[in-house]
Amino acid sequence: MSDTNSKKKPTDRLTPVKTYIRNEGDDDEMSFMGSPPLLPSDDPAEYKKVRRAMGKTTPDDFFGQFCARMSADALWEARRYQLVITNTIKAELAHHPDIADSDARVAHVVTYRLDVLERLYRIMGWREHRFDAVIRLAERHRSNLGTLLSPTTEQVEDAVRAAKRSLARQWEGFMRGFELKQSTRMAEARACGSISDQRRKKA
Repeated sequence: MSDTNSKKKPTDRLTPVKTYIRNEGDDDEMSFMGSPPLLPSDDPAEYKKVRRAMGKTTPDDFFGQFCARMSADALWEARRYQLVITNTIKAELAHHPDIADSDARVAHVVTYRLDVLERLYRIMGWREHRFDAVIRLAERHRSNLGTLLSPTTEQVEDAVRAAKRSLARQWEGFMRGFELKQSTRMAEARACGSISDQRRKKA
């Protein structure tokens, strides 16, 4: 008796599916990462300058240019949040012309918008940490190019695990330092607000 289930049925060929992150005819090896993180108000030429500059600091191979793209995007976004913080404070200052002293006006605005500013600083800190982590990864890759020309699977897996552990420790240290910095800023802002209130009472 023949076993019909033992015969493998021919499988249909898979239909190629066009991805949404890679443009056809694009020679950029990093196009798989999608479009740059540019807003309509951003200047593409300035982003290209940053991307080109970061590309000069990393190896020319695929992984080096991957790190260059990641670091350029992280640096661009960190700068954007810095501008958002600055513009938020400027916009709030315009709503308090009644406070004559400029330092007191800034202290009042920072205290009043502390929750918003704290969130923005935290997001900006994450982008800066991501930038630092990618730069360290690129530097480690550069130093390992000469010694990892013919790596074994075990060596690669060990290197990946070690890199993950190192990044995890660095992340924990960064978050502790960032939280300490944020708490210090909040304390300073509250102190400035208290001084501002005392000045207004004396006046």
